[in-house]
Order: sequence, then structure tokens, then C-alpha cells
Amino acid sequence: MSDSLKWNTPRGRSADICSQIVRHLKVRIESGELHGRLPGVHRLGEELGVDFRTVNSAFDRLVEEGYLYRRPKSGTYVRLNRRPRRSTVTAILHSGAEAPLHARLINGMQQEAIKLKQTLILEKHQGNGPRMLSIVKKIVESESSDGIILWYSSVDEHLSEVIEYTKDRGIPIVFVPYMVDDSAFDTMHVVGIDLSPKDVNVTQHLIDEGHEKIAFVGETTSEAQNYTHRRYAFYKETMEKADLEPEPLMYIKEFVEQPERRLPQSTINQIKGVTALVCATDRISYYIFRECSRAGLTVPGDLALAAYDNIDYSMLLDITSVDMSYDQAGREGMGMIVNIVDNDIKEPQKMQIPARLVVRGSSSK
Repeated sequence: MSDSLKWNTPRGRSADICSQIVRHLKVRIESGELHGRLPGVHRLGEELGVDFRTVNSAFDRLVEEGYLYRRPKSGTYVRLNRRPRRSTVTAILHSGAEAPLHARLINGMQQEAIKLKQTLILEKHQGNGPRMLSIVKKIVESESSDGIILWYSSVDEHLSEVIEYTKDRGIPIVFVPYMVDDSAFDTMHVVGIDLSPKDVNVTQHLIDEGHEKIAFVGETTSEAQNYTHRRYAFYKETMEKADLEPEPLMYIKEFVEQPERRLPQSTINQIKGVTALVCATDRISYYIFRECSRAGLTVPGDLALAAYDNIDYSMLLDITSVDMSYDQAGREGMGMIVNIVDNDIKEPQKMQIPARLVVRGSSSK
């Protein structure tokens, strides 16, 4: 909080005094001397010996020009994008480097941060909306970062609150990697993954290989469910366009709770009823591959497998997978947030990074 803004008492007409106050506050904000919450207009008016309405008019102008923002029943604050740079960006992700996709994203961000001479701070919300909001508020209140890179896979009230909170306070957010077409993000900065080209459509690839009985299997964890439903919708749309009957969404709950648990025979029978499986993640494809081997089914002889993410599981087991280009998403996300901060960009920045289908032996006919 700024305790006092006192300087030589402005003189002249009310309009001139207002302009003097505006100029003086701008200088002190841009120098970093002035930050946080400002004194109230009545107190400042008394300090300067001017009418509080003149001070209020000066605050109004600075709000319009993006230097200040008002919080109901709290006061008037300096917007974070107007203070000196910290050369620090905070990434708030679901997990840390222990998760393969996060590791790739972090690696890309760190590479670009070094190149741009930025410090990268990592935080984890673990899929918890209130925790994510708490982290964002901590960053804003401490004025520790110039911008935020956020990976949060749900469109919910917590995300909406984060968007409004940071917008009011002048700290930019880049959402990465984002794959949801939602109007809530029309005015936001987004690095997305483009799955639309036909040559990265894993279901279409299996159809082109001659498969007609294709099923889709997903996970039941909260984060994976979001990906599962989006990717299942893509599978279903592709099947219907090919005049093929999509199978009901199949969940593999057992492996999430107990990775060493065997699949029930009923699930094995479902798998035997199709010739190909699209897995929502490579982790699922690993479990399916293992259980097929235990049940005497061969891949790709009895069952073709394809999945998403292209992490170590798919490489080691020769499973066809969609590479989501998370390394590049990390680099582009860091570059975007730094460019937005450096150039005070207001227009929504959008970037679509093409995914890539990596065809391996598991989907051969």
C-alpha cells in the first residue's frame, strides 16, 4: 500500500490540477515507486489541498488509461502491467515434471525462458479449482510475476473467476495447451493444439487401414475425463462421417485405482468384439497392450491399437500415437506471454500448433 502521495500542492484551474495529478501519478507508477492500493480520494485531497472530486477525476482518467483499477469496497489499485518488469513468469500446471506431458511442456517453457532471459516459476494446482484461484491471487498480491501461463483443463466457475480477476488487475494470462472451443476464451490469449487435419486423425487412420469395428477407451480420473470426452467426441464424429457405427465409450477404471489389477473378463470380451481400439491416452494403451498379452490377444494381429500423447509408453511398445507437440506449446506460450508484457498487447493472441500422427506397428493391418 502507498501511504502518501504528497508533493508540492498543485495550483491552477480544476482541470489543470487534475492533469497535474495524472502526470505525477503516471511517473511514480512507471518508476515502481507507487504500487498496490492508493490512499482514498478524500485523504489525498486533504494532503494536496484540493477538492476530492478533482482527485476522483484524476483517478477516473488513470483507470480509463489502464494505470489503475477499482475494487468495490476495497479501494483503487495500481495495475500490475504498469509497474517495472520483474522478468519473471509463473506457470500454473496440473502436475509437475513427474508427469510426462508436463515435463515436455516445462522443458519447452524453460528453453524459451533462458533464451528470453526470464525466470520461470512453477506452481501446481493438481486439478483443484480453488487452489488454482488461490495461487493466482498470491501471484497478484505479491506482484511477483509479469504474467501467468496456465494449464487447466476444465471450463468452470473457478476458471471464469481467474479470468475476471486477472483482467481487472492487469496481469496477462496465456492458456496452454488449449483444445476446447469455448466462447469464454474468445478474448483470451491461447496457444492451442490443432487436431483437425485429417492426417492427424487417429480414428481415420484406423478406418483407412480397413477397420470398421473400432471402439474408444478412456480414463476416469478428473483431468483425464475432460480429455476422454473431447477425444471420444472426435472419434464419434469421424466414425459417423464414415457411415460406421461408433461404439459406446468404454472406461477402464481398474487401472486408475490399482495399476496391477487384471481386467475383468467382461471387458476382455468387449475388446474381443472389435478389431481396433482408440485409447484416450498412451497410459491406457499400455494397460490394454499388457492385458491383451495376458489374454492371448496379439497386437496388431488380433487388435490394432492407437492412442494420444506419444510419450514413452507408445515409443517402447511401438504404438501408433498422436504427438501433441507439448514442447513447442511450451516454447510458444513463453514467447507469447513475454511479447504481450513487453509490448502491452491488448488484442487476444491466438496460436494453433499442429499435432502430428506417429504411425507405428500397432495399427498395421
